[in-house]
Amino acid sequence: MSASGTLSINIRNGEHLAPKDVGGKSDPYCMYGLIDAKGDWIGKPAKTKVQKNNLNPIWWEHHQFDVPANADGLKVECWDWDAVGSNDFMGFATIKLSELRISDLTSEKALELKPKGKEKVSGSIFIGYSYETADYKAKNQLLRAEREKEEAALLAEHTKNASELSLDKVKSAAAAFARHAESGKITSATALEEFLDRMNLRSEVYNALGIEKAANISEAAFSKAMDDAENAKNRRDNLWRVFDANRDGAVEFKEVMQALAFFSFDVDKKKKAELQFELFDLNGDGSLSFDEIRHHTSHTLSIGANLIRSTLPSELKRNKDVRKVLNDQEIVAIAQKMADALDKADLGKQFTIGLFAAVGKKESEKITKDEYVTFAVDKEEELKSVKLAVAMKLVETIAESAQSHIMSVLSRKIR
Repeated sequence: MSASGTLSINIRNGEHLAPKDVGGKSDPYCMYGLIDAKGDWIGKPAKTKVQKNNLNPIWWEHHQFDVPANADGLKVECWDWDAVGSNDFMGFATIKLSELRISDLTSEKALELKPKGKEKVSGSIFIGYSYETADYKAKNQLLRAEREKEEAALLAEHTKNASELSLDKVKSAAAAFARHAESGKITSATALEEFLDRMNLRSEVYNALGIEKAANISEAAFSKAMDDAENAKNRRDNLWRVFDANRDGAVEFKEVMQALAFFSFDVDKKKKAELQFELFDLNGDGSLSFDEIRHHTSHTLSIGANLIRSTLPSELKRNKDVRKVLNDQEIVAIAQKMADALDKADLGKQFTIGLFAAVGKKESEKITKDEYVTFAVDKEEELKSVKLAVAMKLVETIAESAQSHIMSVLSRKIR
């Protein structure tokens, strides 16, 4: 039977599963695959590894299915593995293909487990998926070819642009920081801007922050605006908020490296992966622990949160539709709420869980430099999948926070 599409499934993790073993634990694994309209398996279902003594297991295992014409949905069954006797049923979940988003991009679903009979089940299985029908693939192939052509042109233009932050500039800046910063820290916004000036990095960083000359403004007018006392203070304050990721009133060596790497661009994947490893390796022992990656990722996300605090208010204030319903104070408060929600979400932990699972490491183990660089370069799609899951959660977190605060503001105005 010819395939009418493909369905890629990532069984990510389970939460709050039912205990089936003595001692209140389980050894869960999942069986998953396509089913017909009667609920029967189509072909042989895929199977994850067993996670011992765990009611909140992390699998992060992928499988791609060819979707035949008689496929009606996806089924996931959870089982408790037993060394002696038969395995115990822990619940199942199904979802119809018609309920899945058709796209080559990864989407997420939480599948609540249900019993077949009177079994005691609980919890949910979290999956990532991408579902492409034959029609979607045919149409998307043409669009993808055009997109790849455009991206190639943009990449060529990007690599020619000398104003971009290269990794070599990032490393040079790090070395200069070690020489110029007193006690390993920069303690004022003015000193930070002066440091970037010494490294000829100020314009690149400001460009990345969206502070650049518009095409219809003369160099003289732009320089005058940049040198205006109030503008200069606001600019430096924004710069400081971005670099001071932990908001302790000082910019340390790691914060400079993280912020510059956040804005950097380089086509050499191996060089980028090696720099990422150096940033992750906080204690310099040549390997990465779970806590090191989580700490660094959380700091990087803090840069994103600080960018929201620094640049979003001015963007919103320029929007006429926004100004009709929100004043300046309310706009700043919304940006602050969005950034705070991002800080509290602990997405660094989610990224680290996904990364360790994708590399095939337990949280108690460490990742060597060779393992990380090889994974980042050779398994780029898996790394993108981990990043995309975090990015989707990030967007969801920010959107929910913004919507909640805006509705609260508007409801007060209506009353």
